[in-house]
Amino acid sequence: MQAMGAYGFRGLYERKPTFTGSIVPAVILLIRLIDSEKLPVLLPELTQTARAIPGVRIYKDLEREMKSD
Repeated sequence: MQAMGAYGFRGLYERKPTFTGSIVPAVILLIRLIDSEKLPVLLPELTQTARAIPGVRIYKDLEREMKSD
């Protein structure tokens, strides 16, 4: 989560493409981890938030950019 915050800040706020390119893979990895049920604790708010990210316009734009490259 800390890394994703850095990706968002450095990529979206500071406009550094290296970081924006890491956002979509990081979200995919986070959702896979949650879905694997290997976390030792229940994190309902984190789960709900992570699953909502792919529906956000900025995420969709980044995903579209990734697919066009």
